[in-house]
Amino acid sequence: MDLDSDYAVSKTLQVNDIGSLSTRQSSLTSKIKLPKTTTNLAALGFLSVGGNTSNIPYQRNNATLLDETGEALIYNGWADVIKTNKAIEMTVYDGIYDFQKTLENKTLTDMGLSELNHLKNLHNVLETWSATTLPYRYNIADYNGKTIFHYSGATTTRFNIDYFIPAAKVEFIWNKIFNYAGYTYDGSIFQTEDFKNLWMTYPKPVGSTNQALEFINHQDWTDPLSFSTTFPTDFGFAVATVYESTLLTQCFTSTAATSVQQTDGHCRAIKVDADGLYRFNIEGSLYFPPNANASYGIALQRVNLSTNVVTYTPIVQGITGATDLDISYSFTMTDEERVGLHLMNFQYGNIPFTTNSHWQPNQVVGGNLDIDFYKVLGDVVNFDEALIEFKATDFVMEIIKRYGLTMYKDKYTKKLTFLTLGQLLTTDNIDLWDEDIEIVEEEYSYGNYAQQNLFTYKYNEDNASHFNGSIAILNPNLKDENTVISSKFYAPEAYDRYLIGKRFRVYKFWDKEVKDDGEVEYKPLDKRFYLMRSEPYIMPLTTNIDSEAFGQTTTFKNCYVENYNRMGMTDVIEDYYLPMQGILNRSKVVTVNKWFTSKEITDFDFRKLIYLEKLGEYFIINKVADYVVGKPTKTELVNVKFFAEEDDDNNGGNPPEPQVFQITNMTQSGCSVTFNFETDTPFPILLYITATEVLFGQVFGTAMWLPDATTTFTITDLPVPANYHWVLNASYLGGNIATPNYTFLLNPC
Repeated sequence: MDLDSDYAVSKTLQVNDIGSLSTRQSSLTSKIKLPKTTTNLAALGFLSVGGNTSNIPYQRNNATLLDETGEALIYNGWADVIKTNKAIEMTVYDGIYDFQKTLENKTLTDMGLSELNHLKNLHNVLETWSATTLPYRYNIADYNGKTIFHYSGATTTRFNIDYFIPAAKVEFIWNKIFNYAGYTYDGSIFQTEDFKNLWMTYPKPVGSTNQALEFINHQDWTDPLSFSTTFPTDFGFAVATVYESTLLTQCFTSTAATSVQQTDGHCRAIKVDADGLYRFNIEGSLYFPPNANASYGIALQRVNLSTNVVTYTPIVQGITGATDLDISYSFTMTDEERVGLHLMNFQYGNIPFTTNSHWQPNQVVGGNLDIDFYKVLGDVVNFDEALIEFKATDFVMEIIKRYGLTMYKDKYTKKLTFLTLGQLLTTDNIDLWDEDIEIVEEEYSYGNYAQQNLFTYKYNEDNASHFNGSIAILNPNLKDENTVISSKFYAPEAYDRYLIGKRFRVYKFWDKEVKDDGEVEYKPLDKRFYLMRSEPYIMPLTTNIDSEAFGQTTTFKNCYVENYNRMGMTDVIEDYYLPMQGILNRSKVVTVNKWFTSKEITDFDFRKLIYLEKLGEYFIINKVADYVVGKPTKTELVNVKFFAEEDDDNNGGNPPEPQVFQITNMTQSGCSVTFNFETDTPFPILLYITATEVLFGQVFGTAMWLPDATTTFTITDLPVPANYHWVLNASYLGGNIATPNYTFLLNPC
């Protein structure tokens, strides 16, 4: 493109504004004004010329910006043509802009997540505990539904998969996003257990509103019936000539079910080959003449083939005159039963016709019915449908914010590298800036921070905050409070529950309402995305697991259960944002004028730390603003503690590694356990406490931030299911402490 000979293009470089933890930026040029030369107009499809059909302002335009030496200040960037007047105005973007625009207005459904779709039934739930490469899993948790139930008359407590919720592996979705965008990525965080064992729940209950069906047979009924006062022998009454009271008159054989012929040779029932959930779809119309002494309808007849006990369940009642029907009726059935569909008079309850004649003599019934019989294979779990409102860019930002990541695009390839704050501040990749530097100003607060900077989840209850966290800045001149990161994910409830001998977090997907008769109604909730971890678990005893809706049952010992260890925002801050506290507590932002060459801008690396000899301090580069060839450039630097620096006096700003950490005493009060300890480590100290139950290997973990020299800490929610021995372990900022583990015995609480 032609430029005026004296026109200078400026470029601003930025990858992540430290002033805002919730956003990520791209490098860009300022507005470029192109003269309306013939060359430029032709390149832009004669934009602004009458009658042109140029699509340039409405599409992605690749652009490379070169200086006079041929250095590519921007390679394969994105040119956005804004307007034309006396000139053509555009902005050229670099860095992650292309990645962001590729995902813009796209949802997770657009990423192609069909591998997550499956049928929820007992077999498939258990398969997620053995086929560990599946991208989804059913982690046992309390989802606030009917997770535990008893069959009528049974004494054994059972897990009920009807109230389980599947979860998708976050790594799987992350990879799908990058495949869709045509990018690759790297970063050590993606090799950690913290990322690889992160799961996102399906956002709503999975139930019978959407089921997969296997067609078995079609029956049609069209002839009017005329009933006498005699009855089929199958009902134990007088010999009869009327067989058409059943609607299943056509014989058939299939791989899943067959007709059952009665002793008179007629087919009036169905027997299935396997236990499960089955369905009749009945569509058409029925006509019963009005009768004050009748309540006509259709009933499911069920016969136990071992005991010959016959029961009837109404499907539709109260038909008077002509009535249109469109019925879907599901029921459980075993291979030890046969079922039929019968026209009935329910005036005297759920019983068939008897000699006192609920039917009027020669009563005529008319109508036309289509009856389809199905086996229900499972409840459909459709992640494509469920994630259609979750934007891909929001998902990417959740991961970036969760781990405090900054992303860097390779200049010449579609590759993004992600670094944590800790990696940025412990690097030995350092530049010394001592010449041609003019210090313009220093500022002592930065961004929109406050004294308390909140990291928040969503909650089911108003005003809940139990898994929130905050970064405190010791500066009374700032406003009191500000939310710097707000997650789209919900936090589990503040309490947990025991389910068959183990404590579980509560991830609420149902609200419970107790009716006047004592029955509990479970009201489903929607748009509830939770994050959790998944850990293998061996039940102490072989345990029953069922589908109440499908009538299926089996047992298990090995499974996967939820784990919310290190998932609260306080844990996220301690694991990934502690360097920010060091930056912000004594905030210093220095703006300097520095001379750059085009080569330096072309190869600019935000991953380097800068040491300013004039100030004797380390900085990270926040922004290079409006670089123009041949002019000094304002550069924004944020003061940091260089944690990798070797210093005999203060270990580069870090507390010294402890040599001694010894538990000396333990006292229990209810469910609270207080430990006394000895240590040679100066305070403050961050400890990570883990406890392992000796018999079954149950693991509990929590972080302890000890700001002063009080040599006690209290664990308030250590699970204590029985008189089990526990082994306590402590680590210091992820390092090991060479002291014996402490074994203790807790009483149930």
